[in-house]
Amino acid sequence: MRLPHPLIAAAAARPDAPALIVGGEHLSLAALRDAVARRAASLATEGVRPGQVVALDAPVDIDGVVTFHALGWLGAAAAPLGARLTATERHRALTALAPDHLLAREHVVATCPPPREHVVATCRPAGPTGSAHAAPRPWPIDEVRLVILTSGSTGRPRAVRLTTAQIVFGALGSALRLGHLPDDRWLCCLPTHHVGGAAILLRALIYGTTVELHARFDAATVAARLDSGQVTQASLTPPLLTAVLDARAPRPFPSALRTLLLGGAATPPALRERCRALRLPVALTWGMTEAASQIATAPAGDLDAPGLPPLAFATVTADAEGRLVVEGPLTGVAPLRTGDRGHVDEAGRVQVDGRADATIVSGGVNLDPTEIEAVLAGHPAVAAVAVVGLPDARWGARPAALVVARAPVHAEDLRAHARARLSAFKAPDFIAFSETLPRAALGKVARSAVREQLQALQAGAEGLGCLAGHESRQLDEGVLEPHGDPMHPVVLADDVVGEGHRSRGEPIDDEPHHQAVGLANRRRVVSLGVNQRQAEGQPLEERGAPPEGGVQHLLEADVRILEGPPEEHDAGPIDLMEARRDAMLEAHQPLPEDSQ
Repeated sequence: MRLPHPLIAAAAARPDAPALIVGGEHLSLAALRDAVARRAASLATEGVRPGQVVALDAPVDIDGVVTFHALGWLGAAAAPLGARLTATERHRALTALAPDHLLAREHVVATCPPPREHVVATCRPAGPTGSAHAAPRPWPIDEVRLVILTSGSTGRPRAVRLTTAQIVFGALGSALRLGHLPDDRWLCCLPTHHVGGAAILLRALIYGTTVELHARFDAATVAARLDSGQVTQASLTPPLLTAVLDARAPRPFPSALRTLLLGGAATPPALRERCRALRLPVALTWGMTEAASQIATAPAGDLDAPGLPPLAFATVTADAEGRLVVEGPLTGVAPLRTGDRGHVDEAGRVQVDGRADATIVSGGVNLDPTEIEAVLAGHPAVAAVAVVGLPDARWGARPAALVVARAPVHAEDLRAHARARLSAFKAPDFIAFSETLPRAALGKVARSAVREQLQALQAGAEGLGCLAGHESRQLDEGVLEPHGDPMHPVVLADDVVGEGHRSRGEPIDDEPHHQAVGLANRRRVVSLGVNQRQAEGQPLEERGAPPEGGVQHLLEADVRILEGPPEEHDAGPIDLMEARRDAMLEAHQPLPEDSQ
């Protein structure tokens, strides 16, 4: 079975209706059809043929969209590339795509014969569009129409090939759930090299409706356009919607905005409350690149749905391991066993519990990082948080949290908050603070980058001579108290050297003879019990010649480094211990002078 190119019918029915709006430029459906036909003729002269994959390095503007649709007009598959790729990322992307051609911004086609080198070869420009028009080629139902790169949680690019059937049935399923009006205008500020943005371009082509395309996401601009009363639909991720709401006054949106498709990540409870207060017509959705975007979507405005009903052309089940499995034309010829955990209720509604590859297996117990994130996010000082598993010699892995704080807070307070609401073994062992969370292009948290950042902070903290975690920058307020069982290590501030001494995460010194650091934290103390024959510690800012004297000193509040004690002091072992302040002081009474 072959389907006619959808732009033919759309332009014939409403030739003067706007198809594409970018900034101040407008292109009608008829004008888009003619521009696409001319561009397709030009590309055909450069060797683009039906069934080929063409990597598209085009700007996000009218010309780029024309080229995108011209490839489909010829029967080729477009493989859009990101605009901000580094040379290394570009090479990896092209290696994963293995395209037949590379179409550069200047509209120069580079043929990539085997073995494909993935570089822009010297070749003649495509030239002016001219007046020649290529005839549209019908779309075989099982032919690849779009190739999208996705990295999932691994960070490595992987090419997903989407067929005509997947795209068309996905568009129909979305329209049946969200509704369709001829005058719809869908605001697209998602990257068009991701399935969310590319799907908007293709769905509008099938619907014969308008795309308002933004070259990049700007919260204030998107907020203004949603408030204009001209936009009827938009697609955002939770981080992007949060930024949009922060950029405007908390007032209702115009009634013209009938759908705001929200997906790509879990929606935090606080964001749901903001949407509910504004009566924002949010349509919560779950989807995947492999299923051409949407799989299950709630009706617009239903923020309290117990689950997400699948689209008309999708069946969702959960397998014995709790993985969600999708069947139907959205996934092609074979069922799709997703990387998401979840369950399906008796009514067929889908509840997504999180990524299966994000599960933390600790001592044989599965920990859900999203559960821990939700609890930590409930603390009033937490603006954002990501939880991942870090390797642990005893338990295999333990949860660690990277937190963006909106107000001063101690890791100890967050740990206490978590332990009051979770089983003790679910509370994160390691908490670090950052100004932002690493995110991908759609605003989703990049868990692989979070893990790398936490491991680097942990390694830097361990360079202090103890297990350490990132805390506030105060030297005397950075200690997380331990759980009281051997599962949970003591963690100290990774920047205990303080501002003005060294960069964060940098070891105090490269000399191996320095001993570890201890410091106090309010009511409870985590400190280093120092042998009573140890020489007095030297303040950090006064490090120089080895200290003299042999009085016992308890390292608390005043952080000191034990440097090269004289042999006659016979420094004994340093034991890591936890105690109340009074108990610690009692355990370290000065020795009689004759015993020193």
